[in-house]
Amino acid sequence: VAPVTATLDALGRTQRFSASALDASGNVIPGPAFTWTSDNPLVAPVDVSGIVTALANGGATITATTNGISGSATCSVAQVVRSVVLSPASAALAAVGLPQQFSAVALDGNGRTVAGQTFAWSSSDPVIATVDGTGLATGLAPGSVTITATTAGASGTATLSVQQVLTSVVVSPATATLNALGLTQSFSAVARDAGGNVILGRTFAWSASPAGVATIDPVTGIATALANGVATITATTGGVSGTSQLSVAQIVTAVVVNPASAVLSALGLKQQFTAVAQDGNGKPVAGQVFTWSSSLPAIASVDQNGLATGLAIGSALITAATAGVTGSATLSIAQTVGSVVVSPATAALDALGVTQQLTATAKDASGNVIPGRSFTWKSDNPLVASVDPSGVVTAVGNGLTTITATTGGVAGTAALSVAQIVTSVVVSPVSTTLDALGRSQQFSAVAQDRKGKTVAGQVFSWSAAPTGVATIDPATGLATTVANGLTTITATTAGVSGTSQLSVAQVVRSVVVSPASWTLSLSSLILTKQFSAVALDGNQRAVAGQTFTWTSLAPLIARVDGNGLATALAVGLAIIKVTTGGFSDQANLQITL
Repeated sequence: VAPVTATLDALGRTQRFSASALDASGNVIPGPAFTWTSDNPLVAPVDVSGIVTALANGGATITATTNGISGSATCSVAQVVRSVVLSPASAALAAVGLPQQFSAVALDGNGRTVAGQTFAWSSSDPVIATVDGTGLATGLAPGSVTITATTAGASGTATLSVQQVLTSVVVSPATATLNALGLTQSFSAVARDAGGNVILGRTFAWSASPAGVATIDPVTGIATALANGVATITATTGGVSGTSQLSVAQIVTAVVVNPASAVLSALGLKQQFTAVAQDGNGKPVAGQVFTWSSSLPAIASVDQNGLATGLAIGSALITAATAGVTGSATLSIAQTVGSVVVSPATAALDALGVTQQLTATAKDASGNVIPGRSFTWKSDNPLVASVDPSGVVTAVGNGLTTITATTGGVAGTAALSVAQIVTSVVVSPVSTTLDALGRSQQFSAVAQDRKGKTVAGQVFSWSAAPTGVATIDPATGLATTVANGLTTITATTAGVSGTSQLSVAQVVRSVVVSPASWTLSLSSLILTKQFSAVALDGNQRAVAGQTFTWTSLAPLIARVDGNGLATALAVGLAIIKVTTGGFSDQANLQITL
């Protein structure tokens, strides 16, 4: 059999064997037919024409037989690696850190797999991707490398691309809370590939929703709190977004009470305070309920709506509290004079010299009394009334005046009238006596108030009673005597009267005898003559009721009785004398024959 030995280095390869029949001398015997066999057909079977085909690595004895005589040759199958094929031939990793398993197949010259090969693996750029001894490649950085598997001096390659495809965006911090409006929170974002590896060099677009809770700078990712609530912060790059939750929950750090200070000018006045809770950035915290209190409730009270009431002079702190935080304002109650009340508000004095005590009270705007005030008093018409520093008013003259009390630049007034009321009338003279009828007496009257001060300008009505003693001019007070007696002279004004006593008592100032002369004749039958006498007062008015004493100064010539009846006795001249009250008069009585 020729060849005696043959080696096939690839499966599927064939080797033609030939056989020659030889005689004993070694000469070829032509034309015999041979039967071919392989003792290891799994490695190298042989067909009827002696063509051996390599099926597997190993060895086989190829035998050719003719006429019972065999010859053999040895056929070895030993694959020689001619190439290496990697699978996959190319791969792309979407993320750094992702693995890619490569497998390598050694091939013989006929492209059949050479089993049992150990491969040495390598990466053309270990910075981009590494590969271990099992062909497991790992992407380390974006880029492209060649993965090589080598065995038996043959190599095969595959291409590995590390692309780092964006699959997620991670926003930091994942959650954040701002406790004051206006505060800012800086967010950062990282783009990652499927392996969670950071993708460098990405820029992000920032947004916040819903609107109104926070704004965010679309470039820098700095968020600013606007209102309490929860906002979703979103960073987007390459169509991929990541989110974070931003909670805005204001925490009260201060309470501001307005106004910070207030002054009430009167007790009972009210001051409305308001309180604003503020966060750490000085922004109002809405929806807070405040508890109100006063440091001195006796000076000022405050209700739960912040309405303070001044109760007494002094200062108190008005405090609003919420969420454990307090704020205060100062409330001062100063009781500024708002009005002055003079009492009595009106007064009428009915006599000069009469006094009226006025009092003044200072009050605040609420009408509360302000104690301890001193007042300056003034009369705007001192000729009517004067007022001393203590408010005592003295009537000076009839009329009207306004009395003013002033304190703290605020004045109050009272209206004062002085109108003398006649309480008495004094008639002058108090009493008088007239000694003759027809005589006149001028009476005068003065009206007086209860203080005995003259009430000027009064008109008097005059009368005399009983009538018949004297008459009096009702307007002038001039009395004229009419008869002896006592009469009361009355002067009346304003319903008040005063009196004087007028006595009429005629005093004999002269006596007149009648007739003054008379003649009787002794030869006549009539020897008597009745004389009469009249006593006259100083006004030559008869004084009635007088008793006369009659005497004859010549009683031998004529006599006269007590009634004035003279009787002739002898011729001659008789003087008839009549006397009364120390006054006398004479009549001549001539007696003839």
